[in-house]
Amino acid sequence: MEEQISLYILTWNVSVNDPPDEETLKRSLGLDSSELPDLFIIGLQEVSSNPVDMVANTIHEDPWTQAYMDLLMKYGYVKVRTKKLVGISLNVFSLRKHVPKLRHIKEDHFKTGVGGYWGNKGAVGIKMEIGGCSFVFLNAHQAAHEGTYYFEKRLSEYKSITERLDYLLDKSSKSVTFWFGDLNYRFIVEDTNERALSEAGRSTDVSNGVDTSAFSQKDRFKMILSHIAKRNFSGLLQIDELHKAYASGKAYEGFIEKQPNFAPTFKYAKNCDVYDEKRIPAWTDRILYKTQGISYCDSDAKSNKTSQCICQSDYDSITSIALGDHRPVFSRFNVRLKDTSHCELSVAFDEIEDWTLGISNTVTCSMITNGCDQNLRILGNDWIGIFKEDVFSCLNNYVTYAYVNDSLVDERVVERGKKRIELKFLDSLICSPGRYIMIYFRSSIVLHDNFRIERVKDVLGVSDPFVVRNSRDQLLSRKTLKFVHCSILLYKPKNNYW
Repeated sequence: MEEQISLYILTWNVSVNDPPDEETLKRSLGLDSSELPDLFIIGLQEVSSNPVDMVANTIHEDPWTQAYMDLLMKYGYVKVRTKKLVGISLNVFSLRKHVPKLRHIKEDHFKTGVGGYWGNKGAVGIKMEIGGCSFVFLNAHQAAHEGTYYFEKRLSEYKSITERLDYLLDKSSKSVTFWFGDLNYRFIVEDTNERALSEAGRSTDVSNGVDTSAFSQKDRFKMILSHIAKRNFSGLLQIDELHKAYASGKAYEGFIEKQPNFAPTFKYAKNCDVYDEKRIPAWTDRILYKTQGISYCDSDAKSNKTSQCICQSDYDSITSIALGDHRPVFSRFNVRLKDTSHCELSVAFDEIEDWTLGISNTVTCSMITNGCDQNLRILGNDWIGIFKEDVFSCLNNYVTYAYVNDSLVDERVVERGKKRIELKFLDSLICSPGRYIMIYFRSSIVLHDNFRIERVKDVLGVSDPFVVRNSRDQLLSRKTLKFVHCSILLYKPKNNYW
């Protein structure tokens, strides 16, 4: 069965600003488009990281995450996972219909700031599977500044991040990896040849390979600005550090980047549409990707309907959002897969017709797999999360939960690859009436490389919405109180002591 997964990836250095108004957030995600993606991946850098905010964000969502959650919930999206490292934030949102397909959700981070001891620079990663394909998202904020020393430092950071997060970047049979963020690569103006300088309007008689380090900051700024004005982006790409890195094989081996056809996104004068003359403009904000077992979209892949491939449609900056000294960059992808999720272990809930407060309630479901019956096992970390439907914006905002083993009444294999499960929940599990949904989770903790704890979460099944009602006793009690209250009001005493 063919499965199409569309993605919208956003990288944005927000320069320690508070979230803007909702209309600006909508523009950052292209929510006015007629076709909304299956997944939104939002990578932010320089989210406020003062000590007070960092402590508050350990208890509540940071303001940027909360703002995007509130917005995307209106469009039917659920936040799958957030991973933060000081000012680096990565959020993955999924349409509700895909939530039951999410498997092996995991996360990690790596610090590169101040010799690896501080997380103002580094990378955060989230990995998950949909339809039998691994999707890896890495949001990085790498070392700043111009010059050979800092260029080599960024290359060294890339190597350190890939080594530390290697288990996220596994070589599974089908995977797509996205590397994005404020990668901070600059233009190598010192290596610019005579033609590039001439195109910038500067007359020179020197030959190729001229050492232009003697040129002033103002000259270099004007030269880059001239390229931008002519939209000579292919020329700028030739002197781009990142392009040099992966073209020479020094870093980002196997990664692909669509040629930027937009002006450099750094550095603007704060909240303005003009570049800051104190810095040379650069494409610091980038989105790269690579695949394993999935072809890149070409004419052959498009015509072959059974081919599994990835297509990148848009890659652009959002110049209309002038917040801070960077401009947001986004890209759209479409991944065509042969969906194998039907081969995985899953849980199908029976219809929950009635749930009454104040008494124990029974729910039945089926554990299904196309494999052997040995896979039909309830594990110790299987649990049920219960969510209010009207505020279901995140896989972590359950109102209550119960471990499956604690609620188990009966389990039996009814046919090959299918087990019936009966669960009974305590009368105190849900406290208020309303519409709810249940999600069957499987969590596991794995010790990785003998020193790293890996937490993994699977979504095995999602129930249809069900209604929780007051018990008859509660309703009767309320009716009685209402009747007594009305009787007291209607009764008029004969004395004046009332």
